Amino acid sequence: MTTDPAKAVEEFLLAVGTLRGDQFAQVGRAAIAAGAKARSTARRSARLSAAEAGALEKAVRQAIEPLHGELLALGPGALASAISDTMSASRAILKRASLTPEEYAVLTGPFATVGVALPPA
Repeated sequence: MTTDPAKAVEEFLLAVGTLRGDQFAQVGRAAIAAGAKARSTARRSARLSAAEAGALEKAVRQAIEPLHGELLALGPGALASAISDTMSASRAILKRASLTPEEYAVLTGPFATVGVALPPA
């Protein structure tokens, strides 16, 4: 995996696009297990500009678009959770230089549980 943050996010999103719905459910469970307070604190440390956030959200939605039907079939909230979890991890990858290793791990770790390659903190 590349060390360039923007390229690393692109590579991450390519990998995310290959996940199945059940893997996203596993990511969601791992994110919940990490704790809302820890994830919220880490997301604040990975703050993006409005332009960065808009571009990242568009890229995340494009990566997940092919999985919409499968995620919707998992039940209420599955699609929104997949987008939110992917946004959080993408923000962490993009801003990893400003995060502690613990903050980075709490946002990206759920994807590691399903085998997605991540750049080091």
